[in-house]
Amino acid sequence: MTYGTRMTQGLLAVTALALWGCSDPPPANTAAPQQALGHEAVGVRRLVWTEAVTADPRGSTPSPDGTLLPYIDWLTSNLGIRDLSTGTSRPLTSKAPGEPYQYPGPAAVSPDGTQVAYSWWGENEEDLWDLRIVGIDGSDERVVYSNKEAQLAWAAPDWSQDGAQLLVLLQKRDLIYQIALISVATGSARILRSLDWRRPGKMVLSPDGRFVLYDFPPTPESRHRDIYVLSTDATSNTPLVADAANDIVLGWVDDQHVLFASDRSGTPGAYLQRVKDGRAEGVPELVKPDLWRIEPGGATRNGAYYYTVNTASTDIFTTTLDPATGRVITSPTLIARDGTHPAWSRDGRYLAYISTRTPFSSAVVRVRSVDTGETRELYPRLDLTEDVAYTGDMHWFPDGSALLVRARDLTNRMGFFRIDSQTGAVSLVWSTGDSADMVSGAPVLSPDGKTLFFTRRDVVNSRMQIVGVDLETRTERVVVSTEGVIIRNALAVSPDGQRLAFEGLSPEDVWQSGGSPPRASLYVVPASGGESVLLHRLEEPHGITNVHGEVEWSADGRYVFFATIGFDATGPYSRLWRVPAVRYWPLFEPGGRQAERLDKLGGSSFEAFSMRMHPNGRELAFSAGSSGGVELWVMENLFALTSQSADSP
Repeated sequence: MTYGTRMTQGLLAVTALALWGCSDPPPANTAAPQQALGHEAVGVRRLVWTEAVTADPRGSTPSPDGTLLPYIDWLTSNLGIRDLSTGTSRPLTSKAPGEPYQYPGPAAVSPDGTQVAYSWWGENEEDLWDLRIVGIDGSDERVVYSNKEAQLAWAAPDWSQDGAQLLVLLQKRDLIYQIALISVATGSARILRSLDWRRPGKMVLSPDGRFVLYDFPPTPESRHRDIYVLSTDATSNTPLVADAANDIVLGWVDDQHVLFASDRSGTPGAYLQRVKDGRAEGVPELVKPDLWRIEPGGATRNGAYYYTVNTASTDIFTTTLDPATGRVITSPTLIARDGTHPAWSRDGRYLAYISTRTPFSSAVVRVRSVDTGETRELYPRLDLTEDVAYTGDMHWFPDGSALLVRARDLTNRMGFFRIDSQTGAVSLVWSTGDSADMVSGAPVLSPDGKTLFFTRRDVVNSRMQIVGVDLETRTERVVVSTEGVIIRNALAVSPDGQRLAFEGLSPEDVWQSGGSPPRASLYVVPASGGESVLLHRLEEPHGITNVHGEVEWSADGRYVFFATIGFDATGPYSRLWRVPAVRYWPLFEPGGRQAERLDKLGGSSFEAFSMRMHPNGRELAFSAGSSGGVELWVMENLFALTSQSADSP
């Protein structure tokens, strides 16, 4: 599983909503205008576009006049542009259905409004993110920068005012991030600052081109971010906003004012900070309170700031199954908001999950008592936001003393870590090395806790492997090595520890005729090693689950459960299936076994993944993205704020 593939999995959960035109009134829950800074009718938020179907403007920046906004069209894997004044959209790139898998990243419109810069990922030998430019009419698409040693990270480029340079975030093979300026004419890169494995937030050039604004944790141990100003001649890097609050860059309003988001008042809001020669003047002033679930966008020349709000939620649910038939017999019960990757303890008394709240707080581990409903929070000294969010789940050690996750610690070690279930203390179980592309999925434990299994990409031989690690002898072995079959994140150990089930994409599955989405298959392999056997191939052209592709065994080991995403007139939905998994090797039909079509998990716009079966075989816990999506909002009249701020003592 490559870096690009992991990123796609994290972003494909945008769900369908209706469109709102610019002239439509805001919904009833729109906040009343705040008279922050004592000025009337400033900091007003107005809903201008509620996202529809698969269009995704998150992270992209609008044209300088605020009329055009790029977006990613996940349905076609192309870049599009939306005219916010007319409410119409059109494609900018023209990737044809059936071409090798590729897609764009966030984009930015040039200062003169004639071009759009964006990142682009393609599934090839190098799996590169490169920097591209296309005309605003979709013409003259070209690659500006491509470098396998330091490729683009997922972030919108930012144009210099003369259109000659692009500010970008690069990531080297050793996972070190770099802030760089790319020449539009030559594609040459000038490194302004090398950071470490921690990712900076939004980066923006000042209008005069002298400074780069970005946010970054002040120390490796920090759970909050400060805001820095880096000179474009690379001679200075100065803290601009440094305090105990979590401060996130929104952008420059003009050369002398910076807009940022902060939780310094206890809830997230937007603040204005005066700046002179790259240094703060005075104290930040509140512009707009209650900015929940936002993602930065960009400012326009008329004093407006566009940003997106995530109205969807990923929550934890449980439902009851009939062990004999596998049918769902109760509606899903909400267990926790803003949670993902549930994991039952082996005795069934606790349910752990990852809780990701807002951009202002790190992911934490929560452990919920099934008996009392009480929840305790664990704050492991790990970066859980990237690796756990995109590559898999947690698993309990058999004695309930700890949880196993894939993550990176605060010294930049990547691997599988043990989190103490009482204290949150962390210890390294197995190192996976420095390359994020080598290990593709989360680890799973054998029922006795003595063997750890994970999937790995053998880059040298162009194969994928399932690897078993004996935790007592500290030795590893290859369980199965596949040529051509892409092993996705799904990997599950049978209750008796004898078999592994996994999801794979064979070459004939990757793209169907006419460019239909990939069709996945289920395989089983002896945990002791051997050849994998096809268990089931999906007949419908959609993959197993929406995001992570997890599969799960029944408690008695007789069946393998999986979920698919379907679509009807009201939107996406999830359906549960199961496949008989015989114990006698290798009695399988050549084309795989038929799956039993079970029930929907919830209603429409309810996409389930990360399924975990309770030890009693009746309770199924899962994550689900409920109805919602992405909305585009705008703060207007910011120049009135900057004028008032300049007049303040």
